Amino acid sequence: MVKEFLIIDKKISKMKLIIKKTRSFVVQSFSDNPSKFGSKFMILMADECVKLADELGKNKNLNLSALKIGIYLHDIGRTITDDKDHNIEGKKIAEKFLAEIGVNDEEILNIVFDCALNHGSDANPITKEGEFMKFLDKAVLINPKLIKIYYDLVRSEIDEEVAKEKVMLKLDKWYNSLTEKNIGLEKSYKECIELVVNY
Repeated sequence: MVKEFLIIDKKISKMKLIIKKTRSFVVQSFSDNPSKFGSKFMILMADECVKLADELGKNKNLNLSALKIGIYLHDIGRTITDDKDHNIEGKKIAEKFLAEIGVNDEEILNIVFDCALNHGSDANPITKEGEFMKFLDKAVLINPKLIKIYYDLVRSEIDEEVAKEKVMLKLDKWYNSLTEKNIGLEKSYKECIELVVNY
């Protein structure tokens, strides 16, 4: 019995270390190559997405550790390209990084690669974690902290009124694309709208 607990504890500690290494890799990658959204946005989005996964994924029978690795790596392809193929580049980067740190568990790799490849609106994930990542990819954007950064970015490029309209349209698109809505997301959505309107 004690031996079983030690094995489980060791496995949990190893996964925590892999998640920590993955986050460090992502922070460094986006700091060096920020993408069109900027490093602050991309790093905050990944961290907020992990929090959202913890909050909303508790009772979904998911491999949350593998999902967190997938969350951190799902947009890593944006360090190379911001086009629709960032998912393919992201899988390549994820493969190389995970091999370098010695991750070879098939279940973890399948989940992470599914998150990288299939997080877009029109994607077809093959794992339940990938399916949840597809939801989280839009749900995380309904967040006042992220909307403020996004709005500042858009506002720096175009007229303020046009920027407000563009951000509001994006917010509506992201919110309406969610397959499940809960009170927390509805509240965040209203806070985001209020932030943009009163900015």
